[in-house]
Amino acid sequence: MDVWRQEVSNVTNQTGDRHFRDGSLRVHTFHRDSRSTESTSLMNHDIVLTTFATLVSDYKRRKVLQSVEWFRVVLDEAHWIRNPSSKQFKAVDGLATERRWCLSGTPIQNCINDLVSLLRFLKFEPFSNMDLFRQYILEPLRTENLLDSTNPIQMLLQSVCLRRTEKYLNIPVAHYELISLSLHHDEQKLYSDVFRKYRSELDDLVSSITRMERKKATLRFSMISELRRLCNHGTLLEPPRTLDNANTNAACDYCNAAEKDNMAKLNGDVICPECQRSL
Repeated sequence: MDVWRQEVSNVTNQTGDRHFRDGSLRVHTFHRDSRSTESTSLMNHDIVLTTFATLVSDYKRRKVLQSVEWFRVVLDEAHWIRNPSSKQFKAVDGLATERRWCLSGTPIQNCINDLVSLLRFLKFEPFSNMDLFRQYILEPLRTENLLDSTNPIQMLLQSVCLRRTEKYLNIPVAHYELISLSLHHDEQKLYSDVFRKYRSELDDLVSSITRMERKKATLRFSMISELRRLCNHGTLLEPPRTLDNANTNAACDYCNAAEKDNMAKLNGDVICPECQRSL
């Protein structure tokens, strides 16, 4: 949020001219101890900054933010509401606002269905309805040989999105450097053991006939994270944690994912299929 507060004070257009005079916008941070308890106090500010977690907390308790009729609600990292049953989505969707914006560099995280929650928040009918989205977007993609000009997902995104690519940003060209590590004997042994363990689990999942796509994605994510941690810290690994049966069936407190069949249990941890956090 500090970054956004700084951006408000530094906003300039492409010619270098400032969009706002210094002090012309009153900015309030609705977070932790600075949270207002009365919605009327928020009306004295032009911009109110908060986090998804704070919004969810307020939604479950006082509903201060939900009691304000906003002019515009802007979601940064909007892909965090991709699960329509999550607490984030319910809290955000409960805001009364005239206009809605979503900002995201990765609006599609796991599958095209992720777009539906963003469209629901934007009130972009009729494609905010999952059945209609499936009928007019997903099915043509699966069954027809489409040209780019008739690709329904491209047509949808062109009608609802403003895209800002790297050419609009004054950033240096990315420089990539591949550094090969020479692991010591103990480090190499542990790395190989971890790799074999995850490869075996992946082989078991791939050969499964059940619906395990999210578990496969979660397992790949965990495998890459653990191998990367070994490269950074040698033989340092986080000790496995165990959970009792009551907790393994609990929903993720962060994103409220509650699909028991999709929860992956890895090395003693139960991993949320949505946000890949340990439960």
